[in-house]
Amino acid sequence: MKRKYWYAIYAVALALLPVLLMFVTRLDSPSDLLTPPSLTGDKLEIQRAFEASVQDKAGIVLQYPTAGDYRSAFVLKDLDGDDSAEAIVFYSLKSDESTVRINVLEKVDETWRSVYDEPGYGAKVISVDFEDLNNDKNIEVITCWSVFEGSAAKTLTIHSVLHEKDEPLELEALVNQSYTFKDIADMDSDGMNEVLVTWLDNTDPNMPKSYASLLKQASDGTISQMGQNVSLDASVSAYASLKLETTSEGKTIAFLDAYKGDDTMITEVIRWDENSKSLAAPLLDPDTLTNTLTMRTPAVASMDINKDKNIEIPIVINDGGAEMPKEVPLSLFAWAVPGDNGLTQISYGFMNVSLGCFFRLPDEFANYTLAYRLSDETCTTLYRTEDGENREEPLFTILVKNSSDFSDDESYTFKLRHGGMVIYGTLTSVGESFGFTNELIENSFTFFDTLT
Repeated sequence: MKRKYWYAIYAVALALLPVLLMFVTRLDSPSDLLTPPSLTGDKLEIQRAFEASVQDKAGIVLQYPTAGDYRSAFVLKDLDGDDSAEAIVFYSLKSDESTVRINVLEKVDETWRSVYDEPGYGAKVISVDFEDLNNDKNIEVITCWSVFEGSAAKTLTIHSVLHEKDEPLELEALVNQSYTFKDIADMDSDGMNEVLVTWLDNTDPNMPKSYASLLKQASDGTISQMGQNVSLDASVSAYASLKLETTSEGKTIAFLDAYKGDDTMITEVIRWDENSKSLAAPLLDPDTLTNTLTMRTPAVASMDINKDKNIEIPIVINDGGAEMPKEVPLSLFAWAVPGDNGLTQISYGFMNVSLGCFFRLPDEFANYTLAYRLSDETCTTLYRTEDGENREEPLFTILVKNSSDFSDDESYTFKLRHGGMVIYGTLTSVGESFGFTNELIENSFTFFDTLT
């Protein structure tokens, strides 16, 4: 009797197996196992109207902003000032997952319908904000995009909302700007908000430059940059965070924390200069274009440490005898061969004994180059000099990391690997005009065995 019972169970299992296999093979990816909660009411009507407007309904992949106040793929906002919300839907198609699209729906005669559908500016949506940037009672849509899947490249767009009576609304792109961090604030204290961005100029991949700039909307709706870009320290390895503070006088100040090496940090202060009508970075040394006033180890970010609503920057006063990374000059070395008349110098450069390498300078650069590094040997910057004593503009920065700690999201123009280390850095425009190239830098390292 028991044998017949088990035969029956086996028979049912074998009968269900093809069905289970068919179900599993129809799943495209683990994301197909995750379905959002079912929508009801008005949101269900919006979803149905959106899906009806897309020809490839089976290929829809909803995209959710990963930061900011709006984290839904369906964002409800009154875009045209009629006291009735419109819906913005972020989505991509399985046939083109590298581009997020924007679909706008509005309610007409109690029925939702799609009125706008265009490709966006990236593979993922980071955030979306809504702001009236020139106080004309018309809203602007500020969207941040991740340009490529798994990449640190980001783009910020600002759209105006076009709406005429009895005409469907549209979005018009006013700005498309690469950026590292952004925030919205009244930096010039005129009663209207601007968009503050820090960004890397990649116009020439061999000459990246780091800046902060301010985007302002005029009364006619156009957006332009206010004043000149302000240069930031180019010898940082990565940026950490951007925070804003409003002082008791109503002024807005930005605090940008950045890494130099693995465990050393600086803070850039960015504010509006009323005299020059431009942004200013008062802690940047104008001679060396570096920020050493706020350099500290360990890498502790700026914060409101005493709860007085002001942001404070940690700085080192007394290291207590501890071994703290400091910026120290490197000696210029020469390799020499003996001859009848003594030693003949044949090669010039700088030494890193811990890493076991020699960085060779072209002979004609030896008298016009100075090198400074942090004493923990994770960051070295070479500078131009005219007199051999005073450093001027930075030429390039060399950073060192363990291979396991290195990410391709790091900003660099040259890179090489040795053993378990990655040596990388950024060549400046001054360095290139001086005569350096990324290939020359990569080929200038000679590694040797250190004595123990």
